Amino acid sequence: MDDFDIGAEHLEFRAEALGKGVSDAQLRRDVWSGAKERVWYGVYLPTAGESTQSHPAKLERYRAW
Repeated sequence: MDDFDIGAEHLEFRAEALGKGVSDAQLRRDVWSGAKERVWYGVYLPTAGESTQSHPAKLERYRAW
């Protein structure tokens, strides 16, 4: 898991995003476009263009939460 360097500091929470002026529609667009992954209800992880990431690596991202 250390190879991916993913921790709680990388997560984006819906409540914080809304407080910064990001709408729910924008969060949905980001997930749809691949800019973010929804890892839990109201919790997102920016993908930083990692759409070609392998399934085991994505699974490890979810476990990091």
